[in-house]
Amino acid sequence: MKNSKNFSWQTRQILKRGMAIALLVCALASLYACSSTNKEAVQNNGEKWIYLNDLHYDCDSLMISIDFPENWQDRVLIIEHERSVNVFLKEAKENEPDLNVGTTLFTVISVDKDDTTANAWAETVGGTYLGENENKKVYLNVDGEIMPSLVKNLEDYSDMGVMPANMENLAAQIEKKEDFKAIVENMITISNEKE
Repeated sequence: MKNSKNFSWQTRQILKRGMAIALLVCALASLYACSSTNKEAVQNNGEKWIYLNDLHYDCDSLMISIDFPENWQDRVLIIEHERSVNVFLKEAKENEPDLNVGTTLFTVISVDKDDTTANAWAETVGGTYLGENENKKVYLNVDGEIMPSLVKNLEDYSDMGVMPANMENLAAQIEKKEDFKAIVENMITISNEKE
């Protein structure tokens, strides 16, 4: 009898240690992806949603940082992925969490420099080459077209350069998108960028 109680106690101790180690590994893995002391991460449908507490964002694994303009404070939501960081208009994404089209402001894609398949993929998804460092090439995919039905008043965001998603005046839309792209390009810094 005494041996069976000891075995159960020993088994429980081993399971507790195993769980503690597993939790520690998960915590370290989530910290590795992108780190910043000024953000709040929330899990939503298996995605890591980042709410910034200030205007600076670092992602060490992608080797980028983003400095948002003051008028973007509390208006963006970041979702981190293995090869990319998506920046959404917070109100639109919170209203339609499963929708990317019509909620995305821009995406920064970072791929290993020597991975030709990944580089071809980044260019195929509309990525504009931003630069590189010793290990990574960085691409930018700008959207900035927001579905008006997903926010209370899209005009509230005109100072950010976002525009309604419509096809009424395609030439004007393309020009606005280029202006928005120039704003975004100036926000992104590539760590240890090669000249």
